[in-house]
Amino acid sequence: MLPSTFVPVCAKCSTQSQGLVSVRGDATTNVCRTCHGKFTFKIPTVKFLAISASTLAAPSAGPVKKAEKLGLHAGTPLPERGACAHYRKSYRWFRFSCCNRVHPCDRCHDDAEGHVNEWASRMVCGWCSREQRYSPDACGFCGRSVIGRKGRGFWEGGKGTRDRTLMSRKDPRKHKRVGGGESSKKD
Repeated sequence: MLPSTFVPVCAKCSTQSQGLVSVRGDATTNVCRTCHGKFTFKIPTVKFLAISASTLAAPSAGPVKKAEKLGLHAGTPLPERGACAHYRKSYRWFRFSCCNRVHPCDRCHDDAEGHVNEWASRMVCGWCSREQRYSPDACGFCGRSVIGRKGRGFWEGGKGTRDRTLMSRKDPRKHKRVGGGESSKKD
């Protein structure tokens, strides 16, 4: 029997948890050191296969998919930080589950592939080139925003700028309730 090393990965933040020891049939519960989420690692069964000269033939399970060569190196940014012509402020690429290929956006996928895209469950950060689970606004590894600036100094229903010093002078909320003092009503 050859020694095997299993490295469990957190389902929330894709962080590897080194040093977990598990015995067949026993569940090992641990807490992620990055996102503090609880996870369980279990090896339910172990099967041994006898390998002989006659069984070394190539498996006939179908054609083997060739791995996609992206030429990315972890820690270096993507070309143009992952932005494309359709979404200039999106600093990430998506791995689409329909074809398991990486494209900058859904429109780029539809232009390059001959089928309609499905929801992308994984993304590649444009700042550090690390593949991870989809996150709506920040990278789980480097922590940088993958969606550019949301607003340019306007209130935007409370989701934009709230700091009045940074707010645009054209936004009416910048000057609301300024001055205080006497009320305009007279008794």
